[in-house]
Order: sequence, then C-alpha cells, then structure tokens
Amino acid sequence: MSIPVMVALRGEASGLMGALGQAGSGMAALGSSTEDLAKKLGGIGGAMTIAMAGVGVSTVNMAMEFERSMATVFTATTMTKQEFAGLSDAVLNMSSEVGYGANELADAMLKVASSGFKGQDALNVLRVAAQGAQVGVGDLTATSKALATMMFSLDIPASQATATMDKLLTAVRLGNVELGELSTAMSNVIPAARVTGISLDEVAAAMAVMTAAGMPAANAGTNLRMTLLQLARITPKAAKEMENFGLSATDISTRLGERGLSGTLDVLATAIDTKLGSNLRGLDGQLQSLAGGSLEEFENGIAALPESARNATGVLANMLGGVKSLQGALLLMGPGADEFKNAISEVGKAGAAAGTDVSKFGA
Repeated sequence: MSIPVMVALRGEASGLMGALGQAGSGMAALGSSTEDLAKKLGGIGGAMTIAMAGVGVSTVNMAMEFERSMATVFTATTMTKQEFAGLSDAVLNMSSEVGYGANELADAMLKVASSGFKGQDALNVLRVAAQGAQVGVGDLTATSKALATMMFSLDIPASQATATMDKLLTAVRLGNVELGELSTAMSNVIPAARVTGISLDEVAAAMAVMTAAGMPAANAGTNLRMTLLQLARITPKAAKEMENFGLSATDISTRLGERGLSGTLDVLATAIDTKLGSNLRGLDGQLQSLAGGSLEEFENGIAALPESARNATGVLANMLGGVKSLQGALLLMGPGADEFKNAISEVGKAGAAAGTDVSKFGA
C-alpha cells in the first residue's frame, strides 16, 4: 500500500483526534469515526472497489487499523495534543524509510511512548529501533520496548539512541545471542544497573561475554541482575565474609558504580587470593566453561576442584550472596576478565563512532 493512498484514507478520519480530546470518550469517538469512514468508502458496492485510486477492502482496513493504533498511543500516554500533532503522519512517512509497515510502527510507537519518550524524541527512538531490528533481525515491537525502556531508565537522551543501539548490536556480535534475546534479558538487568550505577556499556559487555561462554541470555540476565543487587545491598553474612578478608561492605557497595563490576570483582578476588594464596584471577578455562553450563554441572565442577580453589570460590560465593551469582561472576573473572574488559572497550567504541543511522543499516 502506498503512502499517498494511506494519507488519503486517513484524511477521511481527520476529526478523530479532535474527538479524542475528551479523555473519557476517546475510544468511543474512534469507533464513530472509523464507522463513518467505512460508510463513506463503502457507499457504492459491498466490495468497496470503487474509484479512489482503486483502494480495496484490505487497504481501508489497514488505514482504519493505523488510526486505532495511533489513537491508543494518544490515550495511553501523557502526551499533549501539541506534542502529538503530526506524530501520525511522521510514523506513516517513516515506513518507507525503515522497511516496516505503518501499523507495525504504530504498535511499536506505543511501547516507545509508554516508556516516557514524547514527540520528536519518541520518533527518534522508534526510527533507531526499527533500523536496529532490521540489522539485528529482531522483533520490532520487542526491540522498541527494550531500547526505549533502557534509555529512559538510565536517563540516556533520545539524541543518543543510535549510539545505544550500536552498543547493543556490538554485544550481539561479540556474544552468542540474538538481538531479541539480548533485548529481553537486558530489560531485566537495567533496573539493577540503575540502582548500582553500572553503565550500559558494562551490562552489554557482560551479557556478551556470558552468552559467548554458553550461558543462555535469560540465565545470564538473571545471574547478572542478582550479582549487581547483591553487591549493592550486601547481606550481613556477606558483609562478615568481606570483613574477614579485610574488606568493607560499605566501601564495596558505595563504590560499585565508580569501580564498575569489572573493578569490583577484581577487588574481591585480590583480597581472597592474598589471604588464601589462591588464584581466582587466574582460574583455568575448565571451571569457566562449567560456569557457562547448567547450575548442576557448575556445582559439581566446584565440588571437584582442589581444596584451595574450592575454598576460594566458596568465599567468593558468600560475598556475592550465593552460587548463582558466583556462576555469572566467574565468567567475568580469570580468562574472562580480559574478555570482559575488551568487550567493555568495544561496546564503548561502537557508541562513540555512532552516526545518524544505525551501523550497517541499509548495507
């Protein structure tokens, strides 16, 4: 369906948004408007294949569906009429640029607008999400929701949408994960990142390293979230263990954002290795590969370690609040430590090099 035809059809429903000005009767007004549109278009012949650029039933239905979707955007958000003005036309025009239908974009716009972005900012985020979904072969609605939620939660402005998407796509490239899986998993981690002050770069890099080691994205997201929250809200048991190794729980939690996850894990490992004579920072690849598998395999692998290594990992587990957090953390330590740091650098570089369009879009 061409954009001019859709625009012409939408013109018949031009009174729709005015009717939506009454908050309580928004959807009722929508029904009335679309019924009127259908009557006008179907006045001659039930097939509605009359003159008007040869528009058929499916085209009319698509136009009406687009109006309904955009009306939902209006009623479900706190946008003013002024902020909403021209938004429908802009979404409609965007479809030819990003390769998605107008109705798909309207549904995705609801996710973006619901996250808190408005007007031109919402359009910018939607455009980038659509480009990213095309490049990363991801679901448009899920990608739009994840991108908008991440950015709004971390106070990343809409002007940085392209940089943010390029960071996510870099994590996809470095890890063993699809964009849709990464987006969903990271949506669960972002609230913890906000609380702890951990950057998007570190979260994306950690997800890349953990999935590259074989851990499913959903598990990686859960483990990473648990690790961050345990380090931010240290339990009495964990605090006591830290104290036994010359560490202050207050220092660890309050400086988590400053040190980053990579730096914090290094502080913990150094304290443990110094006292026990262990080598957490030089863990062999076998234990790391077990960390990428199931929890049962991981626990069996820990039990089979030499006593010194078993004791060291046990202390780290106590500091991190349990075996699940330990499992994720070990993937970012030992041989994984350099991978983690390199991934953080790669993700950051991708964001710094971002242009107007998402990297490789249209290539």
